[in-house]
Parts: sequence; C-alpha cells; structure tokens
Amino acid sequence: MSGLIRETYALTHSFKKLDRGLRLLTQLSFQIGAIALAGMVTLYVYEVFVRYALNAPTTWTLEVVGYLLCVMIFMTAPEVTRKGSHIVIDILIANLPSSKANIVFKGLTIVSAIVCLFTAYIAANETITQFTRGVMTNAGHPIPKGLVSIFIAYGVGVCGLLFLRQAIERTRLQPLQGESDNEKEGVLN
Repeated sequence: MSGLIRETYALTHSFKKLDRGLRLLTQLSFQIGAIALAGMVTLYVYEVFVRYALNAPTTWTLEVVGYLLCVMIFMTAPEVTRKGSHIVIDILIANLPSSKANIVFKGLTIVSAIVCLFTAYIAANETITQFTRGVMTNAGHPIPKGLVSIFIAYGVGVCGLLFLRQAIERTRLQPLQGESDNEKEGVLN
C-alpha cells in the first residue's frame, strides 16, 4: 500500500512541476505576444510618419507587421486558453445538470486537445519542410516561411497541452495547491 501512495505522490508532484512549467511558458509567450503588438503599433506609426510627413513610404513595414500579427496571435493564444477567455458557445452545457455538464465539458476539452495537438503536429511538420526546402514568403522582401509558421505550430501545440491539462484537472479529486477558487471549480485563470 505504501508503494501506491509513493507512486501517487510522485505523479502528483510531477504533475505540479509540469503545470508550473506550462504556466511559466504560457506567461512568457504572452509577454512575447505583447512585444509583437508593441512592434506592430510602432511600425504602423513609423510608416504613417515617413509616408505622410517625409513623403518616403517604406516597402517593408507592412510585411513585418503581418509577420508580427502571426507572432502576436499564436503567442497570446495559449494564455487566452489557459484563462478560459476564448469564445465558448455553452448553450448545451449551461442547460445540463452540473454532473452531466462536467462530463460534456471534459469531453469537449479532450476533443479540443486532440484537435490542437494534431494541428500542431501538422504545422510542425510543414514548418520543418519549409526550412529544409528553403521555402520563402511571397513578399517584396521574402523571409524563410518557417520563421512565421513556427509560431503557429508552437501556439496551437501549447493550447493543446493546456486543454489536456484542463481535462486532467477535471478528473483529479483535489485541485492543485495555490489555485484560486475559480480554478478549483474548473475555470482556469
């Protein structure tokens, strides 16, 4: 019996470490997304200034803004997923008894995890192919396409891990130590 207790403790301890690492990774990603947003705003202001004040428009700023938009979206998506702030159509879940709603929510979360992880797998393979084949963006100032698509694979993959974490958390008897009341109820913040 004590062996089972030790194994359970080890799994719980490992889960807590992985959870902390995933939270740190998600928060770091969000900060990178915020920096990308600041870069987008800065480049737009710069483009407007040089275009209208100096009559010297650039040929590269809008391309970079597009790349930064991809970075911003896929680096902030994991934090949105972690907090449960994404758009949810919950008319079905809201009208079910809580025990059944929990089962449906867990099932949808598992499906979301599978879809995200599979999409990340496809995106990662495509990114590797783009790098190995030297595929460039179709732009006035081309860059390796893999430099853009790597953020797609990363963001969707981390979202998949977060959905998986939410599903696992729903099945655990006790919430992780240090979580808020909302997280104990299954709403991740």
